[in-house]
Amino acid sequence: MNNVTVLYQGSTSPEQIGSQAGEVKRGCWDNNKQILNNIEKSFKKLNTLFDPSEQIASML
Repeated sequence: MNNVTVLYQGSTSPEQIGSQAGEVKRGCWDNNKQILNNIEKSFKKLNTLFDPSEQIASML
């Protein structure tokens, strides 16, 4: 069995990064940090399902 991890990029355009810094942090840093933590934990607990990030859960 193979696992595939998908990282989603935030939708803030480069022109808006300065004016929407909070959105960039939430969309990129917070989301990707949780995904990275899940990937790291998955090496220690094989075959374990971890909760999706808030951003990904909102799309389900």
